[in-house]
Amino acid sequence: MAIATGNLITATCPAPATKLAISGATASSYYATGYEPAKAIDGNTTTTMWNAGTFAPAWIQVDLGQAYSLSQVRLLTAQSPNGHTTHEIYGGPSPSSLTLLGTVDGSTTASQWLQLNTGATNVRYVKVLTTAGPSWIAWFEVEVYQAAQPADVEWLVTDQLGTPCMVFDKAGALLTTKRHDYLPFGEELASVVGLRSAVPGYGAADGVRQRFTSKERDNETNLDYFLARYYSSTLGRFASVDPQNIILDKNRVRDADERERLLQSYLIQPQNWDRYTYTRNNPLGYTDPNGKCSAPAGLSKGNVGICIEAFIAAPTIAGVGRGDNRDFAPNDPSKTFKVQVQGLISRSAFAWNSSLHATAGRSEILIEGLGLKGHATVKGSQSIDKEGNLHLSLQITGTNAFSGVPGAPEGHIQINVNLLVTPDGKVGIEGGGRTAFPSTGLYVYTMRANGKSAVATLGEGRETEPAALTQPLVPIEAVPPTCNCPEAAPKKPHHD
Repeated sequence: MAIATGNLITATCPAPATKLAISGATASSYYATGYEPAKAIDGNTTTTMWNAGTFAPAWIQVDLGQAYSLSQVRLLTAQSPNGHTTHEIYGGPSPSSLTLLGTVDGSTTASQWLQLNTGATNVRYVKVLTTAGPSWIAWFEVEVYQAAQPADVEWLVTDQLGTPCMVFDKAGALLTTKRHDYLPFGEELASVVGLRSAVPGYGAADGVRQRFTSKERDNETNLDYFLARYYSSTLGRFASVDPQNIILDKNRVRDADERERLLQSYLIQPQNWDRYTYTRNNPLGYTDPNGKCSAPAGLSKGNVGICIEAFIAAPTIAGVGRGDNRDFAPNDPSKTFKVQVQGLISRSAFAWNSSLHATAGRSEILIEGLGLKGHATVKGSQSIDKEGNLHLSLQITGTNAFSGVPGAPEGHIQINVNLLVTPDGKVGIEGGGRTAFPSTGLYVYTMRANGKSAVATLGEGRETEPAALTQPLVPIEAVPPTCNCPEAAPKKPHHD
């Protein structure tokens, strides 16, 4: 299913072709006890079989219990010696009204699967008549498969947190609408609470597993899957501790001053101390996209955070790939992307320190979930001028996971940007270039005195066409060093 926070979207639940249970079998004859027709439908493909005890012609007929639309009939041979065989396969609603579905004819060997593809409808009985063969007629197994069922389409309407609250069928009929209401931490309200009732759709089963903030619910444990861990909406707490470890994070930083700032920024927020809490006990103001800490890791007063991302704003790409279907969102970690570079820039008494890492998003075809993670790298160099300003040059490259596959876009994502960071924590752009596809956003984060982060937009560039991945880079406009202080919010610049 596909979920988008606050949007009307479709959810598809296709049913694939399935092997049908066979309720009984009859045959023209059988060799002896232990070789009855039922042995060809017992699921054993190696040691039990139906054996007619005679040469062709001979037949076996199976009963599916009710009429189905079929996709294929599969037969596992039990012949010896090998040789030419001819099998006519019939189907119909009753034993007296069978029609020929098709013929399997050719050279066959022992323990060979034979298959007949068919689009037959209204079939309850399937009969396999062998008219020619080099041995007694026998089958290890007879299997019948139902045709794939049409996808069941449902429309989900989510609230401001991304929680599906209304479910419509594909016709959008109000009479079949299902409704859900939730308490702040995600516990669903029963249909008998307040003025709720079954009439407007409360309490009706809909099979939708996306529940609180669109996270998938495990029906066996009633826990919601938040990627890094599971969450209990009944308790309003995660079932395991936050995987973020402040001690390990602190020890990864070389600079002593920065290690101290990192630790203090964690300690001054008491909600961090309980590592089972959900969104720092503010479920109406925040969502947790992956079960990890919602604040930028290590962001504290005295350093700045950088985020540079490339995403496909369109819902599809080249007719076969999935885009990110989103707009610019500098402070929403739930949004997907194709390339993202994040990290911290800090200044000690002796030197500038920058720690940036690249993350690749998933490349997916039109069916959600069918895809692979791409590849992303970031290379950088830095220098310091006589005023103490840091000049940081970054080269960011992103490669499609399906690069080289026919139909996939050619080329790769490239973002080259030169950043200027002043000693007082302002960040600007000195220039650069990027591929005109996909969309690109550059953002800077700082920590306010109240412990909350603030974000400023350095630049946003909208995408053109996928062909731009193989064309020359377009310029990234220079932006003066920007302060995202709440007292003087700057005018948002952009680049095309």
